[in-house]
Amino acid sequence: MEITRLQVAEPPVAKGIHKLQLESYQREASLIEYPHLPPLRESFEEVANFHGVVYGVQRKDALLDVIFVEPAKEATAATIAKLFVAENEGRKGIGCSLVTFVKTRYNTLYVSTAERNEPAIRLYQSDFAKSFAS
Repeated sequence: MEITRLQVAEPPVAKGIHKLQLESYQREASLIEYPHLPPLRESFEEVANFHGVVYGVQRKDALLDVIFVEPAKEATAATIAKLFVAENEGRKGIGCSLVTFVKTRYNTLYVSTAERNEPAIRLYQSDFAKSFAS
């Protein structure tokens, strides 16, 4: 598995990310019973104009996992703005790998998620995540 920086300004890349984002957040909206998640209202252009850094995991031509990172003013901190996984790729450690990858670049990571998004909460509160607490 290789993690690469994705060039979201390139239309084919942004379209692939946008498609995966919609699929992923539709699943989350169903899970938490809240159909108004902001990423579901984002356009392809908004994805393409993200001003942070985007990393992803691809297998052949399929995009499996994406993390959007917004660096803070202090270079040692960042916010995980979005993290999503392809439908059949959940619970395989890809999300953990992306968070680990990003954590090697920043001392402090901030993240928030819906109170009812139990899979995300488990990821961020896991022993894995605690091992990276600053």
